[in-house]
Amino acid sequence: MKTCKKCNLSFDDDKKFCKKCGDPLISENQIDPKNIGKKTVFEDRLKIDPLNLELLYEYAQFLFNNLIFKETITVSYKILAINENDGTARELLYKSYLKLDMLLDASEFGKQLLTERPTDILLLAELAKISRKLGNYDKAIEYHDKVLSLQPSNATALHNKALILLKKNQLEKAIEIFKRLYQDGQKDRITTIYAGIDKALSTDYNAAINLFVPILSNENINQKDLDNNRGFLYLGYSLSQSSANILEVSQWFTKIDFTVLKQDHHPLDEQTVVKIVEFVVNHSLIEVYPSSTSNNQFISFTESFLPKGYFTANSNSKIADIWYAIGNKQVELKRFADAINSFQKASDLCPNESKYKEKFAEIKKVYEADTRKKNRKANIGIAAIIVSLVIIAISIFTYKNFEEKKAYAFAKQLNTFNSYQTYLDKYPKGSYLYETTEAQEDALWDEAKGSKSVERYRNYLSFYPKGKYSTEANEKIWANYLSCVLVLGGTFQMGNNDVNNEQPVHSVTLRDFHIGRYEVTQRQWEDIMGNNPSYFGGYNLPINMVSWNDVQKFLLKLNSLTGENYRLPTEAEWEYAARGGKKSKGYIYAGSNNLDDVGRYIDNSFKNKIIPGSSYNHTTYKVGSKQPNELGLYDLSGNVCEWCSDSYDKYSSNAQSNPFGPSSGFGKVIRGGSWRSNSQNCRISYRENLRPDQGYDYVGFRVVLSAN
Repeated sequence: MKTCKKCNLSFDDDKKFCKKCGDPLISENQIDPKNIGKKTVFEDRLKIDPLNLELLYEYAQFLFNNLIFKETITVSYKILAINENDGTARELLYKSYLKLDMLLDASEFGKQLLTERPTDILLLAELAKISRKLGNYDKAIEYHDKVLSLQPSNATALHNKALILLKKNQLEKAIEIFKRLYQDGQKDRITTIYAGIDKALSTDYNAAINLFVPILSNENINQKDLDNNRGFLYLGYSLSQSSANILEVSQWFTKIDFTVLKQDHHPLDEQTVVKIVEFVVNHSLIEVYPSSTSNNQFISFTESFLPKGYFTANSNSKIADIWYAIGNKQVELKRFADAINSFQKASDLCPNESKYKEKFAEIKKVYEADTRKKNRKANIGIAAIIVSLVIIAISIFTYKNFEEKKAYAFAKQLNTFNSYQTYLDKYPKGSYLYETTEAQEDALWDEAKGSKSVERYRNYLSFYPKGKYSTEANEKIWANYLSCVLVLGGTFQMGNNDVNNEQPVHSVTLRDFHIGRYEVTQRQWEDIMGNNPSYFGGYNLPINMVSWNDVQKFLLKLNSLTGENYRLPTEAEWEYAARGGKKSKGYIYAGSNNLDDVGRYIDNSFKNKIIPGSSYNHTTYKVGSKQPNELGLYDLSGNVCEWCSDSYDKYSSNAQSNPFGPSSGFGKVIRGGSWRSNSQNCRISYRENLRPDQGYDYVGFRVVLSAN
């Protein structure tokens, strides 16, 4: 546990700075001055006698107890260099690597310790957890099995083994374990769901329903969770087998997200879906009547229970039988055309099954004979009707001309793209076709000019890429392409005397300049460069994986298209804008003292779906998704770090005017923090440097224009 003395708030050990005030946190286990003195004494003694094993033991344990794990590792390796079989050193290495989350190294030393302590339950459990995080599920199960051989009723080992079996899609084995856990009194959500599935598969449907309903009725339940979706499936199945009505079964079946079930597809789930469909069809066929509405509703209802892309070839025969039964019902109702379609679907699913083909051919003949009979009756009245139609056609032609003229006049009166399109939809070869198409382009262009938005100009070009106004539209797009904010010049204090590479605080005076309201997006990059190298994809997400050198090429092309002189902000311009310029309220972050209000960083940039063991459970977000700072600028704290034009070097204490940074230095400056940064690294004054020839998944940029 760590605390902020200023705000009197507590934080987890992995946090470094207070989220409220930004001050460094004090660890309750932080090495105190007395122990610093001890550490110095140990180091001095070891300089005199570096191979003293007893002293090395004592020093390594001292470092570990004071949470100095990296130095513990170094000293422990020295001990092993003297005595390669030393168990104490291996124990310290294992624990230190575990504390540092260096799982591969921890696993190796854990295996060595296990050879000496094969019945150590805690060690086996830890190694199972490490293997699971590393994605080595078979090894994790092996460790859990060793625990269970020593303690057969160890509920934690059983539960963790069952979860791994689910990951390996070994559903039946997992169900057996969850069944045992539930019988032993474990009633968590996942155990209860799979205990319910066991009841459903054992035909104890009422017991299954009683287990499922309380768990799955929570209105805030996660619809993307695999276990919940299996619960919906087997609850629907249990209801279908216990004389429930179709609507009650449908209520739960429609909750299923089959894209989730398909990702972890299991034959048992697929068989259960088919059984539900069979229930729905068998009960629905009783209630279908000869009317076309009833038949069409039934077909639509049936297809809603047959999720596209979910079934494998294993279910083809069952689904073919379903369509065969539907076809026979349609024949009974004399819906021959619909029956032919149903028999065709059955035959397509099982092309080698002769009864489907034979039924298809039989009903097709019946349908053709029925059609010929109807046609003969219809032809009797056609001759008499023709004379009447000729008279009517003349009247209609006159009326249509009047109606078309009226429609064209109404379109002209409204004079919009849509009004002309309404006329063209109704009269695609009308008398006013040329006049309408000309006027329609003019109307769409007037709408674009009136809105003055880039999207409206893009919309015009999507309809008329080589139209009368295409050149002017392109010019308007590039002229307004990057939304910039005017920053009035002024003098401010740049830097932070509390952080080494941010000192000294010095006075900087800047002239007016314009800066991008948002970070450059992937759509904007792709429009200019014709490619998108981003790791995190999305048109409205900030561009990433572009080097400083790549950005210079982008700016050259952009300036060529717009006739402007866009560039990267200097480090001084960036910090002045982030602080809010002349409107600054002295915030720690760009626009607030609460980073969650204005920035995407390590604590709030999670993906929608967490992937266990993955280092990329975070992502960038759409630009402008948090609050702006005092100047209306977004994402200056977090989302992605931003390239500046300056080379990186220490600050000078001298007052400066419109500085462009050193002519050379250690890489190029980045500012602002990113999705992977802690709160300390999202402060306005935070600065870092990176190689200019390398792209990074957490670095993007925004542009600047000089005010003149």
